[in-house]
Amino acid sequence: MSDQSSSRLSYAAVPLWLALSIALPFIAIAAHRILPRMIGNFAFFAPQYLFSFSQVVKPSGYGYSPLFPQPGATIFGASLWLVTTVVYGLIAKRWPRRRFFWLAPIAIIVVSVLVHAGFSGFGYTLQLDGP
Repeated sequence: MSDQSSSRLSYAAVPLWLALSIALPFIAIAAHRILPRMIGNFAFFAPQYLFSFSQVVKPSGYGYSPLFPQPGATIFGASLWLVTTVVYGLIAKRWPRRRFFWLAPIAIIVVSVLVHAGFSGFGYTLQLDGP
């Protein structure tokens, strides 16, 4: 594979893994009898940590106040993953294909943890939705 096509593929790794993460709740539901509870919960709730920024809230009185209104949450999420894709692509374009493709999920997890730790630092948390 040429260096140029490998460089282009490095920019596709993050969006590809993000797209694949959308299937995780369905896999968790279908395989709930054979998956350990911890793995099933992770698979079910992971996409909410990646995409549900409208559910980032701070307790206030008897309710919750959201950090973002719906359009702001969508813009924040799209901007976050666009910047992550570009930065990861710039860093990973010199790596071998096997390395940049399999390290992309680690980059996604690190970015998610850092973003939610930042929210937590200001008293916000993700309000999970599930059974």
